[in-house]
Amino acid sequence: VYSSNNPRFEFILETPAVIKDSTFVDTVNIKTLTRNIYYKVRAIDVRQNQSEFSEMLTITRPDVIPPVSPVVKSIEEQDGNVSLTWVNSSSIDVAFHHIYRREKGDSLFRAIVKLDKVADIRSTYLDKSVKAGKEYIYFVKAEDNTGLFSPPSKTVVCKTTGSKESISLKKREQTDRVKLIWSIKSNKRVVKVLVYRSVNDAPMELYGNSLDDFYFDLKLSPEKTFNYRIKAIYEDGSASELSNTVKVKM
Repeated sequence: VYSSNNPRFEFILETPAVIKDSTFVDTVNIKTLTRNIYYKVRAIDVRQNQSEFSEMLTITRPDVIPPVSPVVKSIEEQDGNVSLTWVNSSSIDVAFHHIYRREKGDSLFRAIVKLDKVADIRSTYLDKSVKAGKEYIYFVKAEDNTGLFSPPSKTVVCKTTGSKESISLKKREQTDRVKLIWSIKSNKRVVKVLVYRSVNDAPMELYGNSLDDFYFDLKLSPEKTFNYRIKAIYEDGSASELSNTVKVKM
C-alpha cells in the first residue's frame, strides 16, 4: 500500500511487509490544511514480481479546521435600509455566509440571513427588515461544507434615520355610503392596506382591506358614528403605524 498527500508527488510505501489480507488500516494527521490523502496498491507474486499500480483512491480527511473569518469592509444606511459589505472567507471549502444582528439594548445576536457562497471576493447584503430611528450591530460568519463555523468578523454599527413614512386618511361622505381615500408616502412598496372601523365608542377592529388607494363602506346604519383608521402592509411583510382617525356620522 502506497500513499501521498499530493497525487502529482511520489507515493510512499506504507507497508514494508506484504499484506495477505484485503484490508488496510492507516492513521492519518487530520490537523492539516491538506484535505485529501491518496492511496495506490500493488500486488506481488512469490517471485517478488510487482504489478502496476492500481487506480488511485482519494480519501477526504475529516475536517476539524474552521474556515477563515470574513472581513467586514463597510456599513451604511441606504433609503431607510442597512447595506453591509464584506470580504468573503478565503477558505476554499466555504459553503455559506451568515449575517447576525442585534438591536442596541438587546443582549443576543440573531442570524438574519444565510447566503450561498459566491465566486466574487466581496459580497453585499441589504437589510430591509430594520426599523427607522434604531441602532443595529452586525457581524458575519462563514460556514464550510462540513458545518464548521468561522470565528465572527468584527462587529459594525449602523443607525437608521427617523421614519420618512407618512399616511393621511380622508373621507368622502355620500347618502348611503362613505368613500375612504388615503395618501401613503414610504420608502417601501405598499402591497395592501388594512381598514379598521369602530362604531360609536367601541374599540377599533379590522374591517376590510384594499389593493387600491380607496375603500367603500356600504354597511352603514343611521344615528351611529363610524370611526376609521388604516394601516399599510409593505412588500417585506412589515406594517406601518395606524393612520389618523376619520369620523362619519349618519
